[in-house]
This record gives sequence, C-alpha cells and structure tokens, in this order.
Amino acid sequence: MGAHNGIIKIKSGKLYSKDKILKAGIVLADMNSLKNLDLEDSLDRLDLEKHLKDADFFQTDSFPEARFSLSSITMIQDTTYNAIVHGYLTVKDVMKPLQLKCKIDHAEDAILISVPEFSLDRTQYNIMSVSYTHLTLPTSDLV
Repeated sequence: MGAHNGIIKIKSGKLYSKDKILKAGIVLADMNSLKNLDLEDSLDRLDLEKHLKDADFFQTDSFPEARFSLSSITMIQDTTYNAIVHGYLTVKDVMKPLQLKCKIDHAEDAILISVPEFSLDRTQYNIMSVSYTHLTLPTSDLV
C-alpha cells in the first residue's frame, strides 16, 4: 500500500514540570531531517525522501517544522508504558489532537519520555499526495 518507515529528528523541546510531575511541553521536529529506513536501494531512498519533502507532501520548504504541544498526561498501569501523553500535533499549519502511550522516567534533574513508534493518517494534515507505481513492460506485452 506504499507504507514506509522512517525517522524525523527532534529540533528542540521544552518540558514543564512541578514537583517532578510533567505538566506541559513543546517539541519541535525538523521535517528536513526526514529519513527513510526501509528502502535498501540508495537511489530509491533518496527519491522517496525528496518526494516526501516536496510540495505535494510535507512541503518542508514552507513548513520546515512540525510541533507537538503537550497539554496533559494521564498515568496508567501498563507493563510497558506508564502514561498517556495528550496534546496537539501541528503539521503544515494543521493542528489535530494526538494521544500517545509513553514511558516516563525520572532522574535527579531530568525527565525522560520514551515514545514508541506510531503512525499518522497523513490525510488529516491535508497531505493528499497520490503515489503511482511506474511499470515498464516489454513491447511484446503491449496490445
């Protein structure tokens, strides 16, 4: 179906806590750092990365950052994760609510938030690109 796996680097972030309890935060993602992780052929990988940065997809020349604004956290009892982070993800100036399970750990003067891999419906962010499969047939197969 054209699904791919990749990463986008965090550009910056600020977390706000009170008494070691996380209250709010803002994380900016560098959309130009987008990297594909599942295509082995370097030319295919570079072509896909260029396509994803172009105007019909993330349009990184006009929207170089995505933003996650953390609005609240619900602590949960789970064997892997201990919280659900509630917030808003903004991509291409479209803001939508987003909830993610995560693991929050506390160190002396630090809070570490581990978020697992997650998927997004790109159409919710006005990314309506249509991908085409290019097929080359031998001339003997043409009718």
